[in-house]
Amino acid sequence: MRFVQRDKVVRLCGQCLCQDVGIRLVRNGRGRPGNIVLPRFGDRRGHPAAYSAAYADEILALGPENSLRDVLARHPSDVLEVRLDDAGILEDMDTPDEYEKALDAHRS
Repeated sequence: MRFVQRDKVVRLCGQCLCQDVGIRLVRNGRGRPGNIVLPRFGDRRGHPAAYSAAYADEILALGPENSLRDVLARHPSDVLEVRLDDAGILEDMDTPDEYEKALDAHRS
């Protein structure tokens, strides 16, 4: 029996405001050149990101002082950016205040 790693979309719980179409576009970008696919809105990169399984060991070896940005910095030519019309890809909820702000926006 052979174990096959599959590509992954990284979507953290604090990054849940992007539309599902954004996730589909990032997944669709995996078939194009580039082993890391990032959504872009305007002049900023956002969430979620899709990483080829080829980066699994490197990502799992990251220490607490590191982030996925370190992986991106080491492999800039592997990145494919997919432009989206979804400002939600830029939203992040890391604090209780950001969470409350997101709840208020969702309710209105």
